[in-house]
Amino acid sequence: MMGALTGTMTSAMKTADSEWMRAINRFHVLDCLRRHEPIARIELAHRTRLSPATISVIVQDLQTEGLVTLAQEQEEISGRGRPRVMLRLRADAAAVLGVNISSDRLTFSVANLKAEEVYALSLPALPKRDGVAATLALIEAGLRRVSEEAALPLNQIAGVGIALPGIIDAASGICHWSPLFGDGPLPLADALSQALGVPCVMDNEARLVALAEVWFGAPDQSDNFLVVTLDQGLGMAIVTGGEVLRGGFGLGTEFGHTRYKAEGPQCQCGKLGCLEAYTADYAIARAAAPFLPNQPGASPRDRLEQAIASAHAGRADVQTVFAEAGAALGQALANVCNLLNPTRVILAGSGVRAGDLLLKPLTAAFEAGLIAPLVGKIPLRPLPDGLDLWARGAAALVVRGLYSAPWHRRA
Repeated sequence: MMGALTGTMTSAMKTADSEWMRAINRFHVLDCLRRHEPIARIELAHRTRLSPATISVIVQDLQTEGLVTLAQEQEEISGRGRPRVMLRLRADAAAVLGVNISSDRLTFSVANLKAEEVYALSLPALPKRDGVAATLALIEAGLRRVSEEAALPLNQIAGVGIALPGIIDAASGICHWSPLFGDGPLPLADALSQALGVPCVMDNEARLVALAEVWFGAPDQSDNFLVVTLDQGLGMAIVTGGEVLRGGFGLGTEFGHTRYKAEGPQCQCGKLGCLEAYTADYAIARAAAPFLPNQPGASPRDRLEQAIASAHAGRADVQTVFAEAGAALGQALANVCNLLNPTRVILAGSGVRAGDLLLKPLTAAFEAGLIAPLVGKIPLRPLPDGLDLWARGAAALVVRGLYSAPWHRRA
């Protein structure tokens, strides 16, 4: 009896392993097609390091599903024999939607199977003021509007990706805490999926900026880097081997909630002394407030703009606020880089708007904190403010899921 049970378990494990490997292989073939099309089967085998037989089976499945097609152009092989058959990804085989939820707007992105943005829309919103239910209703209306304006009925949408600041369990679609909505757990992805009748997934905004960089960045620069988001909070994503790192509990790299000082100002999460409480928009605005005219009802972003303008106008005390925030962030970031040795660090979010007020002291503290072999070797690259990769990353999150498992157009 025990032998039969053991045999059944072994068989089930082998089946699970086989399905897992097929999903991995399928992902790599589709991703290789996306990056290098038009491409022949033999080149796919070379680039993915899969056998020609495995490539043939995967390509046949993808053609059956309508995801891969023959390219119009075929490649001559030294002028002899039959031309090599070239393959392309059918970009229009799937459409996905992405939405980024920020403190003052909702940004929507429509993307194809290559995660290329084909339509975008931005709507004003105040999630922190309006609450979860009202914001979800606005997101639903925005998604319906953007799908209609892109001439894509919802029953042709393969899925929706949601980008949100906070502590997010991407596997379950649950927000445990967000600066916009407070404490959870909030099953936002499931609630939106039920309202739309479309599968929805959700992840932390920093991880989705990283995913967007992996998908849209230069192929030779997408393997090992960090993304730091300076906005309504302080976020981080770690990319290693071209994959966005996730911990054992599905949560992100909560860089902003590492302790900077044991007894410091209060963070949005409720604890004292978090790094975010010194470096995020609201933290800089709060520290600069005693030196600025009062602005009742102004948003943290508006108050940050006021602080930036005042510092540029020569207010030394406000300049000191930015310098201290930059130095704190630079030192903490150097600690992470000493551990992980990334090849570059990307800085994104509205905090980048402060420019050298923040970035100059940040860079100085960063270089001073690095171990000797890393000094001068890890560039800090600010992304232009307004380049909204969050929504595109949310769309790419859905596309990445489609790459990993068989998919058919919804009826």
